[in-house]
Amino acid sequence: YNFDALDAAVDEMKQALPEVGEDYSVGTYLSLFYPVYGAKNFGELNGKQMDFTKIEDRKAVLKWFVDEQLKGFKEKGYDSVRLSGFYWFVEEMSGSDPHVQELCNYICDYIRSLGYQTTWIPYFNASGNTRWREFGFDTACLQPNYAFNEDVPLQRIYDAAKLAELYGMSIEIEIESTSEVKWVDRYRSYLYVGAEIGFMTD
Repeated sequence: YNFDALDAAVDEMKQALPEVGEDYSVGTYLSLFYPVYGAKNFGELNGKQMDFTKIEDRKAVLKWFVDEQLKGFKEKGYDSVRLSGFYWFVEEMSGSDPHVQELCNYICDYIRSLGYQTTWIPYFNASGNTRWREFGFDTACLQPNYAFNEDVPLQRIYDAAKLAELYGMSIEIEIESTSEVKWVDRYRSYLYVGAEIGFMTD
């Protein structure tokens, strides 16, 4: 359901809370999927077979993907959902990809030229996670990866927050499901630590 469901939910919220105003909308991001280096089975674009060993083919496919998503989003004509930008979907930067930085710089510049932002959400200790500015992203959000593994201690959230602050990132607040025993308490930990050390407000 995705954006259709979100648009309907925000419309419902505006009916229940008229004080937010009829013009209120929620900012959202579309995904940028990674054209895997070396792939040759993408197919054709503009009559040409794409070869992902070639940087120009990878750039062309990413640009096409952005343009197609923008076209589809605008055709929907949402009242309560607005597009803020695009999200680089891969959570680490591949050291075996010789084009990855040039590719990210290219598509981030293109998206900015259209008036949108780019963001990246690397996992804790992911390759390249502190170099997000070099890759051209406008913002980055660090995953503590605390919610998903009960063996990870609470200290992980503190460590991730310290790293995020040092490198100008935000923190992702994660939740896996709504099981009280396994997940909700861990979700609350993000909120408690955020209130304690400031990433909820600063």
